[in-house]
Amino acid sequence: MHILLLDQRIADRPCPTLEELVTAIGSHGLQVSLCCPALGEPTDGPLATSHGWPIRLDLLSAGGEEWSGFLDAAARGDSLSAAAARLTDPPLGRLREAVRRAVTRAVDKSDVDVLFVCQAGLLVEFAIETGPPVAAHADATDLDSLESAGRLRDIVAASLSSCDLLAADSAATAAQLGSRWIEPDPERPIEIWPLADSAKQVVDGCQKALTRRFTP
Repeated sequence: MHILLLDQRIADRPCPTLEELVTAIGSHGLQVSLCCPALGEPTDGPLATSHGWPIRLDLLSAGGEEWSGFLDAAARGDSLSAAAARLTDPPLGRLREAVRRAVTRAVDKSDVDVLFVCQAGLLVEFAIETGPPVAAHADATDLDSLESAGRLRDIVAASLSSCDLLAADSAATAAQLGSRWIEPDPERPIEIWPLADSAKQVVDGCQKALTRRFTP
């Protein structure tokens, strides 16, 4: 099984949890690739390897104060979705197209079996569009950053409803997903586990996503 991890945190500010997750999944004998946003050419960490697919925000030329504010927020450590929630439709559309191209390229070039989205946010939409099964993990910070984001919130909510497996970091987050974001499905209950130290849960979740997609 080849897993593509999609993470919306900026690669220039490496997340120890994510790097440990990449290493731990590889230790299970599985192939793992990584796609996440970057503000420059990655020079170390998993995104700098041959299996890394950066979404180069610094190469986009949306221009204007609004776009500068988005890049500043990303540089401060905001997630891709939290920073994008500040954008109006024209620059948001250009950003979404850039993310779509990057995720599609990663899937096409990596020949992945399943995608795992490490946060509920902008990347879920394009994970769903690529075609392979999708598992996603949400935490309260992800959801809170999108609560008043208008169209972007609607896009994320629809995408979460299409995931083959959905997990949350706590019972409270799972309840929030079920009451405000998706239509509960008793046949596909939201799993609850933290992302840290979760390699086994991620692998199991990806396998469940594959099984659910291809079992009649």
